[in-house]
Amino acid sequence: MTSDIVRIHCRSSEGDTFDKVLVGIAYKKQLHNFTGARNPHKMNLNVLLVGFDSISRMTAIRKYVKTRDYILNKLNGIELEGYNIVGDGTPQALIPILTGTTEIELPESRRGFKNARHVDGHPFIWKDYKKDGYITHFVEDLPPISIFNHRMVGFNHQPTDHYGRPYYLASESRVELYFPFCYKGSKKHNIFLKMFEDFFDMYPNKMKFGFGFHSEISHDDNNRIELFDEDVYLWLKSLEDKGHLNNTMLIFMSDHGARFSQFRATSQGKLEERMPFFTFTFPKWFEKVYPDAMQNFRINSKRLVTPFDIHATMYHMINYDGTGIGDVNNRGISLFREIPKHRTCAHAFVEPHWCACLDWQVVEANSPLLKRAIFVSISSINKWIQTASNQCHFLRISKITRSKQYHANSRMLKFKKSADNHGRIADLSSKTTYDETFYQITFITEPGSGLFEVTVRHNLKSNEMTIGLSDVSRTNAYGDDPKCIKDTLPHLERFCKCKT
Repeated sequence: MTSDIVRIHCRSSEGDTFDKVLVGIAYKKQLHNFTGARNPHKMNLNVLLVGFDSISRMTAIRKYVKTRDYILNKLNGIELEGYNIVGDGTPQALIPILTGTTEIELPESRRGFKNARHVDGHPFIWKDYKKDGYITHFVEDLPPISIFNHRMVGFNHQPTDHYGRPYYLASESRVELYFPFCYKGSKKHNIFLKMFEDFFDMYPNKMKFGFGFHSEISHDDNNRIELFDEDVYLWLKSLEDKGHLNNTMLIFMSDHGARFSQFRATSQGKLEERMPFFTFTFPKWFEKVYPDAMQNFRINSKRLVTPFDIHATMYHMINYDGTGIGDVNNRGISLFREIPKHRTCAHAFVEPHWCACLDWQVVEANSPLLKRAIFVSISSINKWIQTASNQCHFLRISKITRSKQYHANSRMLKFKKSADNHGRIADLSSKTTYDETFYQITFITEPGSGLFEVTVRHNLKSNEMTIGLSDVSRTNAYGDDPKCIKDTLPHLERFCKCKT
């Protein structure tokens, strides 16, 4: 094979036909001969980063029984208990991991926006690995809603040495009758997983970087992960039995918890959305060679960790310069360095709307400030809708379901600096006072019965209340409601109820 993708079409003498698109890893001589730059600072580990959509850590405990048990107990994996997302949806969860930045910091790439460009120029981490001689692979299912194609204009050129998108475009275009989760007798998640097993089989003696994300089976209902728990476990076991994990850092994870379900409307569901399942496994020999790095990793598994830290960790792997204590003022801290215990969401650049560490207090419904915050919320949403008002209805609030307030706790305000050289003891002598507070409001809008969760920032000095797009979550599915702007203004989908 000269291509990773091939279409098989057969017809028997009796008139029966077989038509299927197959995928694998084609032999490419130039990749087997590729060496890259000589780098004495890399840890010489493959990286395999694989995720399934919408699985919180708690959901994994409940539903991912065999997979999670195998990772933690057979592979001696490390689970990040304090992992916290930094934005809404899959792109905001994965872009910081892959680039070390937020989407807003990158060149404009959203469809419907002036000067939008392809994402080829983004600083993807696989580019750094490629320079160091790694063979790269990127696979993602569901082409219409993929990370860089749903709202963005996507890639202009193939981004990695092997790339799964052409397979999904070819196979789904040839399905006369759509069957969820299966493609002509094969489970789709198994096809996805096998792409990476084939990738490792093809390059046993080459350094490899693989990234894959699968959405279909768990995006709308993460209870379905029970359906593939056994298959994922068998895939992991096969990788281990073949020796592929003997020189690989395996990151098995999710982007966030459930976003569209009745459970998400509960306090527990809100918390779980912000704290996805995230694990690391290392070869058995790794801890003997890097004992301090692994000790820090285990400490950090119970500290506040964000997507920026995952990027910093992957970058550290190919630019290793020791361990020590991470700088709490850095947005991303490698997990091979100890994250200071006193790190807060503010240190980690996690906005209050997404921070799972905050203590929100219930606000009385007749509070004048709450009423003002509610007005600011719906006014801001309708201001965004204004750009598509000829196609989308303006919204009105039909019901307030929850309202809470937060301001910095006293211990955080008292923190001044570390009282020792190792960042382990906090000096709580600061006289800092808070100058802003936050309101988090959940409400239903009409038309369309949209369920929104909004965080409003109240500056106590200027008395101004503000919200941004990243401070608004749509927590129920909107289906085809925004179909009239889906292709032109996809960033407004969560707000739009089409007029026709």
